[in-house]
Amino acid sequence: MSWLCYQLGSREHYSIPRALHANNSLALLQTDAWITPKWQWFPKALRQAALATRFHNDLEKTPVRAFNSSRVLFDLLARVSRRKPWDTIELRDQWFQRKCIPRLKRTLRSVKNPIVFSYSYTARTLFEVAKREGAVCILGQVDPGPGEIEHLKTVLPPEISQRIEDRPESYWDSWRKEIELADHILVNSSWSKELLIKYSEVPEEKIKVVPLAYTRDRVESPKQYPTQFTQHRPLKLLFLGQVIHRKGVHLLLEAMEGLADQPVTLDLAGPIDQSFPVSPTHRLTASQPHRLTVHGPVDRQRTRQLYREADVFILPTLSDGFALTQLEAAAYRLPLITSRFCGQVVQSADDGLILDEVNADNIKAAIMHCITNPKNLAKWSAHELNWNEYSIERLGDRLAAVAATTPKLTER
Repeated sequence: MSWLCYQLGSREHYSIPRALHANNSLALLQTDAWITPKWQWFPKALRQAALATRFHNDLEKTPVRAFNSSRVLFDLLARVSRRKPWDTIELRDQWFQRKCIPRLKRTLRSVKNPIVFSYSYTARTLFEVAKREGAVCILGQVDPGPGEIEHLKTVLPPEISQRIEDRPESYWDSWRKEIELADHILVNSSWSKELLIKYSEVPEEKIKVVPLAYTRDRVESPKQYPTQFTQHRPLKLLFLGQVIHRKGVHLLLEAMEGLADQPVTLDLAGPIDQSFPVSPTHRLTASQPHRLTVHGPVDRQRTRQLYREADVFILPTLSDGFALTQLEAAAYRLPLITSRFCGQVVQSADDGLILDEVNADNIKAAIMHCITNPKNLAKWSAHELNWNEYSIERLGDRLAAVAATTPKLTER
């Protein structure tokens, strides 16, 4: 089997092509930008520093093709345009596919048993070409699709749900065609699968749950906890991610307001949506300035520091395709409070707490459990995840298993 990966961006640190390369089934990675170390000064000079990260050592000796100059030009033009954000995203997705098609046609005719992989929203025209050549098409669905928006409208107050920025209908029309063309659809959680079936009527037999891969930088020691939390040594909660309603941060802040007399603090780190009512002068800090710290966006070094300083990681998300921060926090031996509406990293009472329903009362109760049971936190921190389940090698095995169930390949 020869996998041809078409990936716009560096999603999941190129985990899919890395996993395929590790089991010798990657024939090509076609991406938008691939900047080798000696050229990483160039995008920085053009104030496009994010492009300087488009490289991975694991793929240094693999066939990788990119459109560096064209991508830089696209971004420069997008910067001076007055398009709506979703219009720019849609145009970028279309640009990427258009650039990929000539090589895709040539490559399909030269490889045996081709599998074309692309992430959602960048696959339609690629799959149309691949199908004409008899290739298998596998879609990496990055989120729960339009069902996520419908779900959020049912769980958020009307004044908030009205502000959910929906994508153009043409965007969803193209996505529905991708779903139709795909032989398999990879999702990262059972939650994504549930929404795809419920709201988008995606055939269940097409959907395969494939969790994200994660490689730890180092092995951390279990955390140490006091025998009792006090005002001088409070429980230190950490939320790290986008500070938006979808992540349930408004409910977390409401829960914190109800814990005014309890020994607990909250670090809120990540980019803050303009519509979100939180700032360094949030009302929580008015009477008790040390209970809430709003950091805003943080770099990698500060992120590591926050993970190491925290006692518990909390993610009361209302919907996530997976939420990789769960694995990052677990790698730092942090107990997790999370919801069922994302990837299920918390598998049992040995790992942390799962909110079956996300509301301020349930979040408050989970935090109180941690405050009054520091021994449980020590037990959760000492319990290590089965990291083999999230390894690049395991991801490669899962991808091979998906391909092996495709009749077009097994019949050849």
